[in-house]
Amino acid sequence: METSEELVLIENILKGHVNDYEKIVDKYSRKVHGYIFKLVRNEHIAEELAQETFIKTYRHLDRFDTKKSFSVWILKIARNTALDYFKSKKRCSAYELKEELDFKDEDSILQNPANAVERKERLNLINEIINNLPKKYRELIVLKYFEELNYNEIALRLDISTDKVKWRLYQARKKMVKEYEKLKSLEMRGEIYGL
Repeated sequence: METSEELVLIENILKGHVNDYEKIVDKYSRKVHGYIFKLVRNEHIAEELAQETFIKTYRHLDRFDTKKSFSVWILKIARNTALDYFKSKKRCSAYELKEELDFKDEDSILQNPANAVERKERLNLINEIINNLPKKYRELIVLKYFEELNYNEIALRLDISTDKVKWRLYQARKKMVKEYEKLKSLEMRGEIYGL
């Protein structure tokens, strides 16, 4: 579906052809659901929030600025819906690095299980560090390294400048390295003193 086709669809929906909205849902459902799932890490909740996003999008379709990207607009609504969920539940989102094994790794793990344990511990430590970051940094890390967005895409998604994205990512990485070194040093002290 081209951008001009989307604009025609939006115009038709606003004129009362509500069945055309299904085409928009079909096009964006996977993208919206995937984005929300990465934030909430729960399939059922992601489905509910995606549905809520499409309802909000439909209700506020008349507010969409046709000079801007519809994709960016709907993903902002998805983001805000997920943030509202966290505010209402007073939860903090958790992100997890998944350990993916291929057959080469499996062979080396079978030969040296200590490497697998060490790798798992490192992943757990990094997960803990990411989840303890302030929300503005955690969200950037997720968008950059989990969703693999570039600086411009992140800036559009968060409605901030590209320079601010770069600066916050720099700060986030700096905080992560500092925390990693601190936790590793505590871990080493624990091993030395038998804790």
